[in-house]
Order: sequence, then structure tokens, then C-alpha cells
Amino acid sequence: MPTRFPITITSSVGIKREPTATPADCASACILIYLGATYRFLDPGSRIGVHQFSFRDASTLSPSKATSITQLLAADVTAYLSDIRADPSLFSVMSQTFPEDIHWIDHDELKALQVVNEHVYDGFCRKL
Repeated sequence: MPTRFPITITSSVGIKREPTATPADCASACILIYLGATYRFLDPGSRIGVHQFSFRDASTLSPSKATSITQLLAADVTAYLSDIRADPSLFSVMSQTFPEDIHWIDHDELKALQVVNEHVYDGFCRKL
């Protein structure tokens, strides 16, 4: 079973040129990649959306296996949020929306959750 899956993705993403500000949507697992940046900006016309994680085909998993995997993923995501200096309560926001829906988080809440941090680097790492 993979652990720290988001870190596997974000550690391999790098910017090869100057970042640009173009309005766009970042939804679902995209936020895990976005959070990998040290300084996180968001164009006023852009949106970030979240929802619960899910399995593409859960029919191949026993209920106990699905529960175990879900708990491991939850632990990895919450640890990742702490590692990258986002407010761990973001996980609660993600968990309140069913997988087939998207909750678009408004810009003020994104700043409060330290998803968008602009020029601020908070070296203090929260511990759960």
C-alpha cells in the first residue's frame, strides 16, 4: 500500500520558468499538488475545489480492506497537510463533500486554512 502518495507527486513537480497568473480551476486531488509549493498564490478568478477521496472500483475490496486503506489514506493526508504548513482542519473540509461533488472553497477560507499563503512562509510545523 502506498504511503505519503501526495508527497510522491509533489516532490517530482518543479517550475522550470517564472510562474504566471492565469485564472483556472484546481479540483479534486489537484489540491495535493498545489499544496506542494512553498509559496502558494491564487489568481482572483481561480477556484480550488475539494471532496472526499474514493476508490474507482471498490467492488474488488472487502469492507475491512476498504476501511483499512481509507484509514491509512486519511493518516497520510493529514500528516501531509501538517508537513506543508496547511491547517490540518482542511481535511475536515475535504471530508464533508461526497466524492461525486465538489466544494469550492472561497478565497478567504483558503487563506485562513493556509492553503493560499502568498509571500508568507510559516516555518512552524503543526503537530496533530
